[in-house]
Amino acid sequence: MRQKARIAVHRSSRWLAVAFIVGACGTQPVASTATPAGLSQSPPSMATAASSPVPSIPGGGATPCVPPNTAILQSPPVAKPTEPSGRTDVEWPYSEGFIYVRLAACRDISAISARYGLQGPALRLNSGPYDPIALAIGIDRSYHVPVRVGDEMREVERLAAHPADFDFVSLIGASTWVCVVTCPPSPTVVPAVGPRGTAFTLRFCCWPEGTAVEKIFTTPDGRLIRLRDTSREDGTVPAAWGSGPDDVVGTYVVKVHGQGVAEVLRFRIE
Repeated sequence: MRQKARIAVHRSSRWLAVAFIVGACGTQPVASTATPAGLSQSPPSMATAASSPVPSIPGGGATPCVPPNTAILQSPPVAKPTEPSGRTDVEWPYSEGFIYVRLAACRDISAISARYGLQGPALRLNSGPYDPIALAIGIDRSYHVPVRVGDEMREVERLAAHPADFDFVSLIGASTWVCVVTCPPSPTVVPAVGPRGTAFTLRFCCWPEGTAVEKIFTTPDGRLIRLRDTSREDGTVPAAWGSGPDDVVGTYVVKVHGQGVAEVLRFRIE
């Protein structure tokens, strides 16, 4: 009787293993390969003999592309970026000259760079090898893309407008924060909104003491005011706007940048 029981258990385990394998190998959704309007069409996808075509990597010849298995990302979910894709109204220091992009599944960086006229070469953040979790998250599709200094926000907004090719686009947080303890991790503006005649006080953070920086004030009507300054002992850079009765109503943008780090604050006169 014991021998027969062991045989039954063995057969049951074998059928459970087969059922698990069949379930895990079910058909996965195929990522969209639609080309945004107004942009050149990439080479057509190569189809297989199966009823559902498997897309090719755009610009990558006949190499078949298998979309990542995102079904393996079970609870608890993988942490998501703290900012939505394309956001530029951030209040933290960011690096100049580069932006972060995560391509959509089955997109090739060479083809995407040519399509959008990106400066190159893009820097892949992780060269692999990649496990299924990394592929599902998109670590293999994450890059730092070079841009002209001063164009970081414009490029983030431009690329994020094409979600068929870019899963996520953002500024890159600066790593040179030197006043984590002596000042808040984000800059401050007091008040953020006020009538004409309001005095606005701004503080930017952080740079090493004595860093040469430039402060750029952009008024609502597009006028630019540039001032030179240096960071203080605690790494901060102060700024101020003493508005008058004739100041233009609207949002004022103040940018401080130096040594590859930039920061932007906004205040509004109503």
